[in-house]
Amino acid sequence: SFIELVKHKGCAEGDRTVVAYTDQGIEAILDDSVQDRPQDTVTFAFTKSLELTEWEKVWGKAVDHKSLADFLNRQDPSQVQGLEFFIEAVRNFKYTSVIDGDFSYDDRNNYTFAVKIRDQEGSVKIPKTLFLRIPLIEESEFLQTVEVEVDFQKPRSEQEKVLFLLTCPKFPRYWREAVKHEISKVKQELAGNLVVAGKLG
Repeated sequence: SFIELVKHKGCAEGDRTVVAYTDQGIEAILDDSVQDRPQDTVTFAFTKSLELTEWEKVWGKAVDHKSLADFLNRQDPSQVQGLEFFIEAVRNFKYTSVIDGDFSYDDRNNYTFAVKIRDQEGSVKIPKTLFLRIPLIEESEFLQTVEVEVDFQKPRSEQEKVLFLLTCPKFPRYWREAVKHEISKVKQELAGNLVVAGKLG
């Protein structure tokens, strides 16, 4: 919408429309020749998408298996690789009340837990990573694959529950790529205008 507005209301002739970008957003003066009134400006701030905001609410917070399953159930399956498998594993997760021996072991990028479901003993595999495919910037068409790491906190007593921890240590890189995409798109679509790095005014 920012690009369409600049195309329809701007004045590309004579570099009268000036577009400037920073890592916080993009802004434009539609007609820099205006002197007798305030210049018309348009701003596109890089705000986080709804999808990203929802995931950030659980990143870095220790949650039990029920809270994690409830959160995952609210997610769009098309945006999370292997979501149904992950939900089922978390939903069936009930750690044995007797803590004995190894708590878990890695098996091809999974955590394997000893569990009791009803009177049956067995194991549940929970992936060590989740892959999201979401836009990071509101109103952006750029879908980014985001790796979310899954970790856990081992209980110290039989009364405590296992707590899961979701983190996204590579997020600064993902955000930088999303911003670069938006700036590149503006440069391409508004090639006839003066597009510069920096802040206007």
